[in-house]
Amino acid sequence: MVNFAWSGTMTTTNLKTLLEKANEAKRQYDVAGAIQLYTAVLDETDAKTGDMEVVEMRLSALRQRALLQRRLGKQEAAMGSYQQARQEARTTQQVVVGTELLAQQYSNMGQHDKAMTLHREALQLAESINYTYGRALVLEGFAATYFYLGRFEESLSYIEKALSLFRQLDDVEETSRTWNLLGIIRQRQGEIDKSIVAFKTSLALARGVGEWETAVILSNLGESYQLLYDMQQALVYHEEALVLAEKIKLPSMEVDMRRNRGVELSYLGQTEAGIDNLRQSLRLSEVVGQPFLTYQVIYSLALAEHARHNVDKAEEYAQRLYDLAEQSNTRDFRAQAMHVLGLCAQTSGDNVRAEQLWQQALFLAHETGQQTLLWQLHAALAEISPNPALATTHYRIAAEVIEQITYPLEDESLCKTFLTAPPVKAVLDKIS
Repeated sequence: MVNFAWSGTMTTTNLKTLLEKANEAKRQYDVAGAIQLYTAVLDETDAKTGDMEVVEMRLSALRQRALLQRRLGKQEAAMGSYQQARQEARTTQQVVVGTELLAQQYSNMGQHDKAMTLHREALQLAESINYTYGRALVLEGFAATYFYLGRFEESLSYIEKALSLFRQLDDVEETSRTWNLLGIIRQRQGEIDKSIVAFKTSLALARGVGEWETAVILSNLGESYQLLYDMQQALVYHEEALVLAEKIKLPSMEVDMRRNRGVELSYLGQTEAGIDNLRQSLRLSEVVGQPFLTYQVIYSLALAEHARHNVDKAEEYAQRLYDLAEQSNTRDFRAQAMHVLGLCAQTSGDNVRAEQLWQQALFLAHETGQQTLLWQLHAALAEISPNPALATTHYRIAAEVIEQITYPLEDESLCKTFLTAPPVKAVLDKIS
C-alpha cells in the first residue's frame, strides 16, 4: 500500500508527479495503492476548475481508477467513477470518451439496454466532430454489447470497422484489444481457425503492452485449442495465463483462468481437481460481478457434473443458467442451458423432453451461429431418435458442421486431434 501525504499547495507539477506515481503503482500491480493515489489527485483538485490541464488529469485519474475498480470486481464503484468522468467532461471529445466508457461499464454489468442508448449517443457525437478515436471506441463497444447479447453477426460487423480505425491510428493497445474481441466472436461462431489467427495477432501486440492484457489473450487462445479437444496445448496456454493472473492478484482475471483449467483437467481425467477449479472460478465470478463470466462458469460446471454422472447437480446448474439467460435475454447461453437440461433428461430416461429441449436449443444455436454447439446438438438428437433415417440425417448434419470447422485448419496435427476426439469420432463413425 502506498503511503501518501502532500503538504502545502498542490501545484500542477505536484499533480503530474502524483498522477505518474499512480500510473506507476498500476504498472506494478499495486492496485490498492494506485486507487489511493488516483483518489488523491481528485481530492487535491477542484472538479469545477477552469484549468484544462487539471481537467485532463482529473479525467485520467477517474478513468484509471474506474478500470482498476472494475478489475477488482467493485462494479458499482467503477460505475460511479465512470459517471463522474462523464459529468466532468468539458470538450466534445471528452464527452464522447466519457459516455462510451460508461456504456461499456453498463454492458459489463449486463445492463445492455442502457449501454445501447449511450453507445448511440456517443457515436452521434463522435461523428458530428469527425473524432476517429472516439468512433473506433464506440464501434468496439457496440461489438461487445452485441456479443454479450449473442448477436454475433452484428458484433462481427462492428468489430471489423473498429479494428480498421484503430490500425489506422496505430494504437497498439486498442488494436490488440480489438483483435482479441474479434477472436472471441470467431470462436463463439465455431470459426476456430480464424479465432486462433486473431488471438495470436493480439498476443504478439499484447506482450508489449502488459501482463494483464497478455494473460487475458493467452486464456482465450487456449480456449480455442480446448474447443478442438487439444487439451494439452490448451493447458499450456492456461497455465502460463494463471501464473500471470496470480502475480497480478485480481479476481476478475482469475475467473476465466480457473474455469478453463477446470475444463481441461476434467477432460484429462483429473475430475476432482477440475471440479475444484470450476467451483473456485464460480465463487470468484460472483464477487467480480460480470454476468458473462458467471454464465460461462455455470455452463462448464453443468457439463462437468453431468460427465461425472452427477445429474441432479448438473440439472441444478443448467436451470440456474437458463433462468439467468432468460432474465438477461442472452440467447446463446439459453441454448447452452437447454443443451445440458436435455442431457439430464436423456440420462433420466425422458427422451421426449430431451428432444424438445434440443430442438429449441438447435433453433437458438442456428440463430446465434454457434457451430460447436450445433454439431453437438445434432449428434445428441441422432442418438435418441427412434427413426433410423432421421438419426442418419442428424449425424450427417453434425458431420458437415464438423467438416466446416476442420476444413480451414492448416495445422494437420491439430486437425487430427479434433477428429479423433471421442465425441467427434463417435459422430464420424456413424456415417463412415
